Amino acid sequence: RVEWDVSISRSTDTNICQFFEMAGKQYMDAKVLQEIKSQGRIILSLDGAQPVKKEPALWVLSDRLTGNVLLAKNLDTAPANVLKKLFEEVESLYGVSIVAVISDKQKSIVNAVKQFRPEIPHAYCHYHFLNHIVEPIAAKDSFLKKNLRKAVSNISIVKNQKHAESNPLYELFHPISEELRCATATRGDKFNVFPGLEAYLNLEHILIQLEQFEELNLPSKQTRTLNSILNFLRTCLEENKSLKDEITALIPEFLQIRNILAKRERNSPRIQKEVNKWVYKLQSRLKRRKVEFNPVKIKWQKPTSKLSCVETWQQWIRLVQSYSEGLFTAYDVKELEFTNNAKEQLFHRSKHHFK
Repeated sequence: RVEWDVSISRSTDTNICQFFEMAGKQYMDAKVLQEIKSQGRIILSLDGAQPVKKEPALWVLSDRLTGNVLLAKNLDTAPANVLKKLFEEVESLYGVSIVAVISDKQKSIVNAVKQFRPEIPHAYCHYHFLNHIVEPIAAKDSFLKKNLRKAVSNISIVKNQKHAESNPLYELFHPISEELRCATATRGDKFNVFPGLEAYLNLEHILIQLEQFEELNLPSKQTRTLNSILNFLRTCLEENKSLKDEITALIPEFLQIRNILAKRERNSPRIQKEVNKWVYKLQSRLKRRKVEFNPVKIKWQKPTSKLSCVETWQQWIRLVQSYSEGLFTAYDVKELEFTNNAKEQLFHRSKHHFK
């Protein structure tokens, strides 16, 4: 039964992609052609979406000046030479030149642009860059939240919350158990709100509030339960303090590079100078610790909760160096966008558009 459902799902996804490919080939009406020709140039945005692993991916190429989808192809693989042919096909179909490209810096896309026309600007998506920058923080934050939620779920008053109606003690502490559960049921967006850090701060707040009741002359059972909760919170927070401190130490650095890139009104040399200062600051810290600071010699490490602050600084330095070719391009090309996020929206728009 399960295997049948998966097979149907994969078949459906593949058929949908093939349908979009056919529709994309046929959708060459006068309106789109006129819009593209009136601009006289194309600023190309491209990306691929793979509905199912090991299945063909749907590649969508669009023009950022008009917002039109130019070409949709269902590809088993998308090496540089295949993508280069798609660029040539777009120019042939619309009779105008591609003058700039924005992408998420996939290696095959970077190489395809170099093979197709190396002199045109190729901007790398700032969102993808910052997403890579924040990954070590997000990994630590996710692990912190997991630790706190697991610990809270094992507290007696939370674990036995279902017995609140029949047990006076659990009924009395029911509001606190609810508060503890809510404290760790946090959500974030990985850029502005970090749910693990929020959960930690929530539990700190609950501890401060409950400590006010320590001096009250409560019945023995209530006192023991209250003390048990207080001891749990103090121990839990102390055990996770180092992880919380690492997160809070890294966030300001992330916000600084994010704020630098957000100065869209400046030109690329000024932005690059500020980014280089940010990198130099990290390199100086590594030098003092006698740790490798040359981006060329730094090896990639998978972002995990175990990655130290020093190792995170190294990865950031390496990342800036790897993005340097296209990270600053959009500041000097007025029509270029700074992110490729519109492509994700176009995947959804294309389904309706071609249908």
